[in-house]
Amino acid sequence: MTPQAEVSGTQLPAFDRIRAADVEPAIRSLLEKNRAEVASLEAQPDPTFENTVLPLEQLAHRLSRTWSPIGHLNGVLNSDELRASYNACLPLLSNYWTDLAQSEPLYKAYSAIVANESPRLAPAQRRVLERALEDFRLAGVGLPSDRKARYKTVVQELAQLGAKFEENVLDAMNSWTRHVTDEKELAGINSVIVDQARARAQEKGLPGWLLALEQPTYMSVMTDADSEALRRDFYKAWSTRASDRGPSAGKFDNTEVIGKILALRHEAARLLDFPNYAAYALATRMAPSTQAVFDFLRARRAARRRKGIRRAGSICRPEARRVGRRVLRREAPGQAVFDHPGRAAPLFSADARARGPVLGGREAVRREDRGAPRPAHVSHGCAIL
Repeated sequence: MTPQAEVSGTQLPAFDRIRAADVEPAIRSLLEKNRAEVASLEAQPDPTFENTVLPLEQLAHRLSRTWSPIGHLNGVLNSDELRASYNACLPLLSNYWTDLAQSEPLYKAYSAIVANESPRLAPAQRRVLERALEDFRLAGVGLPSDRKARYKTVVQELAQLGAKFEENVLDAMNSWTRHVTDEKELAGINSVIVDQARARAQEKGLPGWLLALEQPTYMSVMTDADSEALRRDFYKAWSTRASDRGPSAGKFDNTEVIGKILALRHEAARLLDFPNYAAYALATRMAPSTQAVFDFLRARRAARRRKGIRRAGSICRPEARRVGRRVLRREAPGQAVFDHPGRAAPLFSADARARGPVLGGREAVRREDRGAPRPAHVSHGCAIL
């Protein structure tokens, strides 16, 4: 069954029924259907929010409901077949979103809707129109044909490079393991992670435990493991993934990919008459300029440094006392610092469960699907972010 059928309506995706061989045919079929409906909307003689904007949003949602599960599956259960199908769809999706965002008939239709209906629309509807018009302009809807064509090519190349970047990171992560034969080295780590490591070692015919570099294991080791050597190995492997350093140095190196991405981002920004990519990225953000961002970061750095110096002095007071294998250092009433020997101490306030960490602590890391542009608005597909 096709991925499109599996994610239709409000049902949750049936990931186990998505087949790599079905992906490209399903996306091609859906894009062909979407393009036909877009052509009909472009020819709408009297565009309104109801007959133009809503149908376009529904088309974007339908495509997202089909593509998002595929992108997720490619990230968490990657295979050669699925990777090939995924990559084959990237230029198709990139071209579709760029064509949609550079559609002059749609841009004129949205402009007419703003002029004719804006006073009668709800604030959220007006905001949808404002963002859509902004996205049209940021996609180069007003560019000459030659610059439009080049922009489209650049966006397509960026989509493919983004996918290659993620593949290299994933391959580097999957290639690294840490074999443990001394159970003492696993002290502090979640028992579920330990059981998985034992099963992985057994599958490989190895004694002991085999820890992988997947994120749950990495977070468990870095947060809970007592072994400084184990944490060091994991930190080094994680922070040097897909680079010219670390245990897999040069094997999945993203240096060249990053260089191409930066060059193409700059070119795309210049095609849209921005001085650089940073200025383009700020066009849809609150910061008014790159200088404002630098000023904010410098001021924040100075403030945090002053606070950090004061906090460092308070947590290193001589009255700190040992509690078992950990160190408990008293702060103000209701506060404490728990420190594993040999690593930095995450500091939490008394109501940490409600407010989160004051300094340090766990941060959930979410893999973002960068393989294809996000279809929340008509022109997000050609964004060069």
